[in-house]
Amino acid sequence: MTTLGEVLKNLRGKESLREAGQRAGVSHSYLRYVEKGVDPRTGAALRPSPETLKRLAKAYTYPYQQLMNVAGYSGTETGETETNYLYLFDQETLERFDELSEGDKLFIVSQFESSVKYFYNNYLASKETASANTAVERT
Repeated sequence: MTTLGEVLKNLRGKESLREAGQRAGVSHSYLRYVEKGVDPRTGAALRPSPETLKRLAKAYTYPYQQLMNVAGYSGTETGETETNYLYLFDQETLERFDELSEGDKLFIVSQFESSVKYFYNNYLASKETASANTAVERT
């Protein structure tokens, strides 16, 4: 299983911690701790906030939702429903999305979510119907 620290180290590549931290808006020492995955004060596992992960995702042009998943967050746990599907979009779209008002963001995401749910429910319904028909034909 890949850890958040491994993902971040890989994304940073040969860039210094100082440069990467500056681009992300976090201190280089904090970024080092996140990469190590341990809070040096307590020795406990370090779990960055969703806001920090959002900054890192933007700095590394990496899907935010994927960083959230690697860090162990779920959409319901963080209450950030507008990000559930945003990892499907490219960086330019995400940057433009950030320019929208909160109301527009919620509208777009709710429309997208309802479309996905509609497709998913219809797909499952058609798959179940096909499965039921196959089972009937076999008997």
